[in-house]
Amino acid sequence: MSDDDVTGTIIGGNFKSGALYYEGRRQGQTVHEDSEELLIKRLTDDVRRKIADCGAAVDYVYPDNNAWEIRFYN
Repeated sequence: MSDDDVTGTIIGGNFKSGALYYEGRRQGQTVHEDSEELLIKRLTDDVRRKIADCGAAVDYVYPDNNAWEIRFYN
């Protein structure tokens, strides 16, 4: 083994974490991205997908379009 060989797991890194909430309730898992901009884009896309997946029932499942929020954890 040379001095440049490394084994193990790298812990940490420079990333941003957050999750999507609707009316104060979490809607999915914590998401990690390399930047805040990528995190916002990914979670915004998740909102669009969740709304599209509801189809005609969206007004019953998510009646308040302004109740969505992204919460950042770091």
